Amino acid sequence: MRFLLASALLLLAWADDSFYLPPLEGKQGPEVALILVQGASSPVAGYKPVGLAIQQASSFKVWVGVPQHLFDIAEFQFDSKVDSMLKEMEKAGMQADHKVLMGHSLGAVGCQYYGAGSGQGKVDAMVLTGSAVLRKYRDSTKLPPTLTLDGDLDGLLRITRQAEGYFHQVVKVGGAAAGMDRPVVLLEGLNHWSFSSGDLPSNVKKNDIRAEVSVEAGHAMIGQVVSDYFTSLFGSGSIKQAAQQKIVDAVKKTGEILDPLLAAMHLEGYHYLNPPCNSDFPTNPTCQYPKYPDKSLLPPAGPPKPLPPADCTCGSEWVASVAANIVAGFEQTPAAQSKLVSKDAFHDVSDVRPFHLPHIFEPKPGTACTDPAKCYINATTVSMPIYDFKDDFDFGLWPVTASEFRTKFKSREALQQAAGLPNVNYTATDELNSKICQSINQASIMSITAPA
Repeated sequence: MRFLLASALLLLAWADDSFYLPPLEGKQGPEVALILVQGASSPVAGYKPVGLAIQQASSFKVWVGVPQHLFDIAEFQFDSKVDSMLKEMEKAGMQADHKVLMGHSLGAVGCQYYGAGSGQGKVDAMVLTGSAVLRKYRDSTKLPPTLTLDGDLDGLLRITRQAEGYFHQVVKVGGAAAGMDRPVVLLEGLNHWSFSSGDLPSNVKKNDIRAEVSVEAGHAMIGQVVSDYFTSLFGSGSIKQAAQQKIVDAVKKTGEILDPLLAAMHLEGYHYLNPPCNSDFPTNPTCQYPKYPDKSLLPPAGPPKPLPPADCTCGSEWVASVAANIVAGFEQTPAAQSKLVSKDAFHDVSDVRPFHLPHIFEPKPGTACTDPAKCYINATTVSMPIYDFKDDFDFGLWPVTASEFRTKFKSREALQQAAGLPNVNYTATDELNSKICQSINQASIMSITAPA
């Protein structure tokens, strides 16, 4: 058995399809070593066209090396394959001024492990395609300057995950010009496989979205952005400044694509934009969420460690501003002009340490508004977003936003009674009323589709 395994590994080694492309003739400027790292089960030959497109677009002397890893999985032999490819190109005459890793899909994940680990300081930049900066490296200073370059039709890296990366790498640092250390660029019409060519691996065939741009046109688009990125880092003078502006413009255009998605994710209170607050231990002064009933079945749980940051998300803005009003159902009643101010907080709805229940604080319990049209109601809700556990792996393949919300509301009866509406009947308003949940679900769909 050992002999068979050794023989199989030896055959794989002999069948190494690694290759490199020397610079095109007539190129000037710095000499750049670009190592293209294959995606899982993605034949290295498929990266030759995109490597050539980068060489054609760049004015630099770009050497392109594409090492084949054991079993076509970049995580195997990563260091040795990168080193051997660089040595092979050096033997052929390469005298690189700069070294860049460009990974595709799982290969881009391997690039990050390498760049933040054993390869720290060995490369001058990275380009991630069909991938994103991993959450674990979001605040790390170990990675070199890194361009995230994806297609907006990538079926293996959801656009919501791309939006998340854009928020942290561009929006939170001050915008496109301020985010040049980790720019995020989406190319319209490209999918996951647009960064390679040839027969599709089974996982790509199963999950990718059909590209709207031809393979050749897509490679030309990729080549131009990568060329601009190289020049923005390694160029000089006005040429460098012009390339930097091109990257800034591409990042801004990406923002236009992602802005509606980010708006929806903020409405949800998506936990990987800003982390959720804990209303039992308030850290965000804008939340002002009162405890209720402020009782616990057992001694209450202690504060989270670490405490949420001051810009944590209080709760779901959509639940507070949309769903709560649907539950109240004041439309076409004398309370139609009343004002409902609702605040939401994120908690596990089964939590009993302490209990978290919705409550009407104004009017005071046991009282009601005398004039429904002028009523002011101050209430709270409690929400528990449900996320797909598989997203913890941070592959981008599975849904990243909440699949459902489990929310505790005060009943329509309680809200309408507080507004001063007469003869409110619980059976009619709540017990036999299936339209409330239907209306909330429909409104959630409309919140996304209406802007489009």
